[in-house]
Amino acid sequence: MRLKLAVPSLALLPFLLASCTAIEPDDYRKVISMERDDFRVLQLTDIHWSLSTNIPRQKEYMDILVEHSDPDLIVITGDALFTATKNIATMLYDYIDSLGIPYAVVYGNHDMQGMWSSSWMDQNIVRENAAFSIVQDDVDGRTNWVIDIERDGETVWQVFGIDSNSYMADGLLYQYDYIQESQVQWFQGMAEEGVPSIGFLHIPLWEYAYAYQEDPDGIIGELREPDSATPGLVDEVGEVPFYPSSVHSSFFDAAREAGMRGIFGGHDHSNDWVGMYEGVALGYGVKCGRELYYGVSEEGYDLTGAALYTLGIDESLQITHMYLDNTTLEFTNEVTVEVAR
Repeated sequence: MRLKLAVPSLALLPFLLASCTAIEPDDYRKVISMERDDFRVLQLTDIHWSLSTNIPRQKEYMDILVEHSDPDLIVITGDALFTATKNIATMLYDYIDSLGIPYAVVYGNHDMQGMWSSSWMDQNIVRENAAFSIVQDDVDGRTNWVIDIERDGETVWQVFGIDSNSYMADGLLYQYDYIQESQVQWFQGMAEEGVPSIGFLHIPLWEYAYAYQEDPDGIIGELREPDSATPGLVDEVGEVPFYPSSVHSSFFDAAREAGMRGIFGGHDHSNDWVGMYEGVALGYGVKCGRELYYGVSEEGYDLTGAALYTLGIDESLQITHMYLDNTTLEFTNEVTVEVAR
């Protein structure tokens, strides 16, 4: 997060210098042990608790997903809230923390659109079971973090959160923001050589469209969004069913070079598709809420539920999409694929 500070008076300068604390890499890093031969990451995305949410019902809905998937870590990939109140925001993270499972959060473009300040929300999302920290630094974005998954004292996987930011001005209009160069450099400094990783963000990368060009069917999931004419991207590939950042970030190249196996987000409510591009799985989780618009597949089920990522001690990676009907609270489908190495 970029801090804009007024220039201090000379009288205050010695005190400020004495009180400054250097930021260390470990300030961003948490460690979780792999207790079995795999590590399970449950992605909840676009929960969208709002003034109209039936909160008891949605708690019950998420309880079923959590119990069914038995995760070691829960990652919330943005838009957990949408035009809510502080009370609703507090109830959501009270609930998430009450599950007693390590969790981490990356912000989406709607998480600050409520009756709160950004500093209040930063405090609200970090609870007892949080496996991440909000670091006051000069790196763009607020929710940049890394979790090292260790087995017998050795890091066997890394899980990254990258804040894809929110909006950027384009004259009188606003376009979706992107992962800035300061974040790319931060990631390069945190990625351990030779250790596989997965990454979570909210707003899709341009490389999603490149993967779609190579194989529109992908490896799992569906695309139900209307085509988007994102400036710049449309000049390269034409209109595609994605709503990505308006600027082509260099994050994907850095992630691929560091050995990242997959990058997963939310944002596009009717997409749960995952494709492959240059050996990296790119795509979406399954949306976990019904407050805005959602697609219905040819099979007839709403595209809502959750995604589970199983990280093997043998460096294998599996993606499971679970579909839970929000009305009947019954599972309608579950699909698992192995990501090729």
